[in-house]
Amino acid sequence: MNIIAFDTSTENLGIALKTNNTLYTIALNESLKHSEKLLPLTETLFNAAAIKTENIDLVICSKGPGSFTGLRIGMATAKGIAFALSVPFVSVPTLDFLASDLSFFDGAVIPVIDAKRKRYYTAIYEKGSRKTDYLDAEYNEIIELSNKYKKILLTGPYSSKLYNDILANKDIADENIFLDPRSNDSKVSMCLEIGVDLYNKGLTDKDDSEPIYIRKSDAEEKSVK
Repeated sequence: MNIIAFDTSTENLGIALKTNNTLYTIALNESLKHSEKLLPLTETLFNAAAIKTENIDLVICSKGPGSFTGLRIGMATAKGIAFALSVPFVSVPTLDFLASDLSFFDGAVIPVIDAKRKRYYTAIYEKGSRKTDYLDAEYNEIIELSNKYKKILLTGPYSSKLYNDILANKDIADENIFLDPRSNDSKVSMCLEIGVDLYNKGLTDKDDSEPIYIRKSDAEEKSVK
């Protein structure tokens, strides 16, 4: 089975291609130039694996929350490939796969994505289980939620800034908060892994599936005013 997965929900553009024998991944951090880079990098992976687009059996992409533009690009590309090939399509919540490889941690795992306006998209996970809704939270809200746990592990492409702010403000004791050493790396391979699990459970997306936005975009909010 040949599977392609895209993560375009943050500054990190990640693509993973799994064939019967090998996993190929590629990642790039170039300030949301996903529309320019997504298809050329996908072609690079196809060439590395010596397969063609028509050999794909399953398409997976990140579902958000995250960048409004990035999510639309990724989901539109994934849906387009799936429709053209008449193959299944699965979308995976971004916060879920950012936290998924940290279920061993004895405490709260908090993936963090920049939501702009000094806010964060986040959720709290414990032993691989999500304990909150997907949140659009301010700094103080995250601190309040974190105080329920003895140990905190931050991950995600914006977690290092939050980690440094917490240490500077001394809102959580140094010995109780940790930063995932892979926090700035693409975790698109985890997106693929969870997507395959969902597919095996029969949880494929419908044609009208949409990203998880949590809130309206700036353009939408301005149109209401």
